Amino acid sequence: LMQCTTDGPPPPAGTEYERDIKLPCGKAVQLKVRLTLALKLSAAPSWVLEAKEKQNSSWLGTPQSSWLSASAVVKRGYGEVPLNDGEAEEEALASEVGRIFILVHGIGEKIWSSEKSGLSSQSAAFRRLIHRCQLQTAGFVQDAKRGTWKAPANAESASVPKDEVLEASWWEVIHTTEMDNRLDSITLPSIPQVRKVANGAVADALFYMQPRKQQGIISAVVKAIDSAVSRFRQHSPNFAGDIVLVGHSLGGAILFELLRRMQSPEPGKHLSFVPRALFTLGS
Repeated sequence: LMQCTTDGPPPPAGTEYERDIKLPCGKAVQLKVRLTLALKLSAAPSWVLEAKEKQNSSWLGTPQSSWLSASAVVKRGYGEVPLNDGEAEEEALASEVGRIFILVHGIGEKIWSSEKSGLSSQSAAFRRLIHRCQLQTAGFVQDAKRGTWKAPANAESASVPKDEVLEASWWEVIHTTEMDNRLDSITLPSIPQVRKVANGAVADALFYMQPRKQQGIISAVVKAIDSAVSRFRQHSPNFAGDIVLVGHSLGGAILFELLRRMQSPEPGKHLSFVPRALFTLGS
């Protein structure tokens, strides 16, 4: 794809070559090769290939932050492989799962997920923060240079059961193809970014305020939560820990209403388990 060597003397360390490639799926990828210095003085510099997905502009019309982008680094030869975000915590914690946190999103998930800043990316960040809190509470200390975690010297057992984070999505029950087409057909062309937020986020709250739509949303949340727990138990049949519900924005109000109706005998209105706690964020 690109020529990184010449017939003359080798280029200095830090030399970079870039090339943008448009994939058949429509996404753009930036390839970059960089000549880096070797760890040992006697070794020759090596080429490192980085592949990074190029993001489109967000709904506000400004470029998305670099933390939203997906990237990968390919290195030839042997050597220490740097840990990705969250891997150091995963290695320090035990494989046994102690608790499950189930995240339920709020309004606007259709927009945020399309921009890769929705429930999936936020649950990954939530998982990393929980794991860090677990290790810090247990007295683990993180190596500032390598990023790895060291168990406390006076600990009788360095095994800390990890908390797992699952996702439960409900926006699909509102934003069907038919409904989105109907909204688009009556949407005025002026101030398109604001109207996009109105159709993709504000409409979620308006639909929930309608009794018939509200029951459909609650049933979708019940189904999503039970399905997530069922899939988890297939991989961890011996799990006997607590299950905690976490709702953001309208998701917290939905979970509160769901738990309030737990005594109802009607199917689709209650969960197949009793959660240990409910946390609401911005609800």
